[in-house]
Amino acid sequence: TLGGTCLNVGCIPSKALLDSSEHYHNAKEKFELHGIQLKELKVDMKQMIQRKREVVDQTV
Repeated sequence: TLGGTCLNVGCIPSKALLDSSEHYHNAKEKFELHGIQLKELKVDMKQMIQRKREVVDQTV
């Protein structure tokens, strides 16, 4: 496949998911320090996977 392992199933997809995870962590753990309170915080894995696919597709 075009791009090889790093692009399709390795580095790029994992970095995209790590980026989403970092945003979740910051919303959960860090926002309150800035006076931002969230009532409900949830992970939409379907959307996270879709974003990962879009990141990979943009890189090709």
